[in-house]
Amino acid sequence: MIKFILVLQLCFSGADCYPPISNQDVVYDGWNDCAIAGYEKSIIIMNEVNELEQNKPLVRFWCSEQYEKKTNI
Repeated sequence: MIKFILVLQLCFSGADCYPPISNQDVVYDGWNDCAIAGYEKSIIIMNEVNELEQNKPLVRFWCSEQYEKKTNI
């Protein structure tokens, strides 16, 4: 079964970007849930960034596929 990990990246003025970050402990069962979480977290980040007008921040995100490992018992 495919699971998804949310990956976020903060950029300024379209060029200067921080390295992408993710929380490997938070796994989403579907792409839709992951995408909605990405939009919600992007809003939180945008509200916390102080220099909105001057540096023109942009939050990029994507949902990375994670395949569940099957164990044979």
